[in-house]
Amino acid sequence: MNHNQKAKQNSLIQTSDGNFGTSYTYRGEDNRPIEDFFKKDFFETVKTRLVPADTIRVIEMKDGKVTASILMIVISRSKKKLDLDIRPYDNAEVIRYSDELVIEPAPEEEFQDVVYISGSGIVEQDKVTKMYQVKCDGKIICETDKKGLAMAIARGDAPIPQS
Repeated sequence: MNHNQKAKQNSLIQTSDGNFGTSYTYRGEDNRPIEDFFKKDFFETVKTRLVPADTIRVIEMKDGKVTASILMIVISRSKKKLDLDIRPYDNAEVIRYSDELVIEPAPEEEFQDVVYISGSGIVEQDKVTKMYQVKCDGKIICETDKKGLAMAIARGDAPIPQS
């Protein structure tokens, strides 16, 4: 394959309307490395369509699949020679795509079920520890040093604290 070719007119597709800051997509020929599109004179054949502030999303294709892309911007175009200065947009880097879809699972957060009692609890203070015990059916459900919290848990207004 001859990699010295210039941009093809029908591969530069306008994706937005306007006279200033128009967006284009350039679909590269199959199996042509994206680095070829960075050559100074690559877009020479389409330079009359491009003006400063236009952006070009350059797409590398291999065997009919997108394998890489980068966003470029037209910095300047001289009026006499129509020389173009096209650079990667805002220090953009080439994004590479592979056949493997790798999805990292989100870290699992440990959620504990919030448990309330049905409001049939009673509160008693332990004489030795001075802790308030919430009891239900004679069993200690939880203990706290705060009487108000113990009362709210017994009424079913507050969840049972998780240990």
